[in-house]
Amino acid sequence: KLLSGTNFTIVSPTSNPFTIAANDSVMLRVITDSLPWDRAFIDTVEIELECSKWKIPVFAETGIACLTVTDLDFGTRNIGESKTLPLRFCNDGAGEITFNNPANGPELEWLSEHFSVAPADLTAITNARLRRGECITINVSFKSDTVGVFQTTARFWASTRNCRDTSVWIARAVAPAAAPIETGAINSLSVNEPNPFTNGTDIAFNLARGGHTTLVVYNARGERVATLVDGERAAGRHAVRFDAVALPAGVYNYRLSVGVWSETRTMMKR
Repeated sequence: KLLSGTNFTIVSPTSNPFTIAANDSVMLRVITDSLPWDRAFIDTVEIELECSKWKIPVFAETGIACLTVTDLDFGTRNIGESKTLPLRFCNDGAGEITFNNPANGPELEWLSEHFSVAPADLTAITNARLRRGECITINVSFKSDTVGVFQTTARFWASTRNCRDTSVWIARAVAPAAAPIETGAINSLSVNEPNPFTNGTDIAFNLARGGHTTLVVYNARGERVATLVDGERAAGRHAVRFDAVALPAGVYNYRLSVGVWSETRTMMKR
């Protein structure tokens, strides 16, 4: 007998009780009734003999295949610059997912020519058979020789359309910034000379490009004690004198800022 008896039916043997002769066997056949989707069902067949009881578990699962796929954002790239991202798609349901384009085209289709997938990855999709919990990862590349925002929706031709069979790809292409006229490759703030100092010290810095520049000195409490530079400066190397005769001995910080870049160093007056 079935202990629960709600989702399964014993169809053979048809007589109950029944007799098994010595050295003989019997085939027990159990079928499932009409079950709702996406659920698991468990029961137990109990066979009672004259001297013991046997319990045999039975299990059935109903479900639908569920294709899931993520979107891709390639961010902002310079024109002519390529970027490749992984695209992962999975079967998060039951059953098996296969891929076939009824028009005999590729099993992954999109419209924008700025995105590409290698032929080997397209073949991998064609040959894929995704069972429950299985995934495949392919690579998608973006490249544009023109400025703009590019978006396309890629569709998988899968054996199921449950859950999600499309992936949105988006990217932005911009013109590269004009290279500045430079006498130094990067912004930098040098260690003051001498350090430690008594009455004054020289501070040098380098600008990769011209712009509004500030060089400010703070005491150990964070109070501004001197502004050495506050205005436009050209690209290149610069040096200023910090006159500290009137300031007490101690530790001071000096901070160089140009645009969104800044750097701070520490110096000591004796």
